[in-house]
Amino acid sequence: MNALPILFALNSFLIFFLVLIVGVLIYKSKPARLFDYAVMLVLTSGIAEVIKYFVNKPRPESIYVFEGSGFPSTHSAVAAGVVFFYLLVCHSLPNTMKGVGEAIRINTYKRGGIVSFFIILTGLAVAWLRVLIGAHYPIDVFAGIILGLSISLVFVFYDISGRRVR
Repeated sequence: MNALPILFALNSFLIFFLVLIVGVLIYKSKPARLFDYAVMLVLTSGIAEVIKYFVNKPRPESIYVFEGSGFPSTHSAVAAGVVFFYLLVCHSLPNTMKGVGEAIRINTYKRGGIVSFFIILTGLAVAWLRVLIGAHYPIDVFAGIILGLSISLVFVFYDISGRRVR
């Protein structure tokens, strides 16, 4: 039995799961940053597709017929964008609560390392599976990860929902 269809379905499920779970975590803990998250997702996908259009690098030979060029991997870019947004932006966002006349700063994303570990693991699985199923070369996936990191870094320093530089 060929395991590729199972891996292909797993890859699609994991990217959906990653985007959804991180979105829910942001909504529950810091709803003001949900708009930034959505903008990051659109920017990452859009920029990756524009780069693909201009670079037009062919994909590796595979039993599946993938459309379009392969550089960079949009799946890997989105997965890396989600992972880095969660780690860099959400973990660096303190929440200010008024209490007994003074502001107490608490980090709203102190959930322990287990959630972060599974988010990182899921992002790496998405990237690795893109190579394993034959949709991309490793350099395509690496470029997607760099693109996702770069776009997420913008949101570390600029808060669109608050329209201010941090």
